[in-house]
Amino acid sequence: MGLVAEWLGVSANMLGMAGADYVQSLGFPGERFLAVGGIQVSARLPQAPMAAEDR
Repeated sequence: MGLVAEWLGVSANMLGMAGADYVQSLGFPGERFLAVGGIQVSARLPQAPMAAEDR
């Protein structure tokens, strides 16, 4: 996921993963869903322009 985020010009941070026991407690079929996870995608902070002498 990090490589895709880098290519798109955004940041990605993994928030967490939970296994099959948790997925089944949410009511999802265990034979189809093995885990669940969350990823936060956010814009990167703008960078200051380079000075002419640094180019």
